[in-house]
Amino acid sequence: MDLERLAKDVARTRNFVLFVAIAAPAAYGLWFFVVNKAPLSLQTGDWGAFGDFVGGLVNPLVAFFAFYWLTRSVLIQKEELSETRSALVESQRAQERQAELALVSAKLQSLNAELETVKERLSAKLDYRNIIIQHGHNGSGYVPVMDSDGVLQNAKKLLTDLNPEITELEKKQAELLSKIADLAQTT
Repeated sequence: MDLERLAKDVARTRNFVLFVAIAAPAAYGLWFFVVNKAPLSLQTGDWGAFGDFVGGLVNPLVAFFAFYWLTRSVLIQKEELSETRSALVESQRAQERQAELALVSAKLQSLNAELETVKERLSAKLDYRNIIIQHGHNGSGYVPVMDSDGVLQNAKKLLTDLNPEITELEKKQAELLSKIADLAQTT
């Protein structure tokens, strides 16, 4: 319920109660003075009875509207609590989704870092292999080439030892790329 409509309802009820509180004694006064042509009483007991009469008319009306607004306020609070509960549930879902995305993002960053390391190692091994091929083959066969430790080695043996390492790094790279693709699809 919007607040503007609620404020109008409250004002309307207040005005109605005030109108009845004024109109009842005014109507009684007109009936008493104009219709019956009765003089004002100087007896306090008569005025007390008149006050009881007005109170008897107005008090049930005030009590009715007090009860009405009490129940109305309970219903409004119930509606607001329901809306608050719905908003909290939606907020919880959003936070859970955000946490899931943060976890996926962290996993992606970790896999990307590992992939970068593998790519650098693979690039270094491929460069080393190219150097061995360039300097270790002279048209008629393989010649000794210095290995990564500075020892002269047979180029063919170095290539034979290096190729499985390259193959393993390429497999690791493909595996990491597959994991990254799978993880990217879950988001």
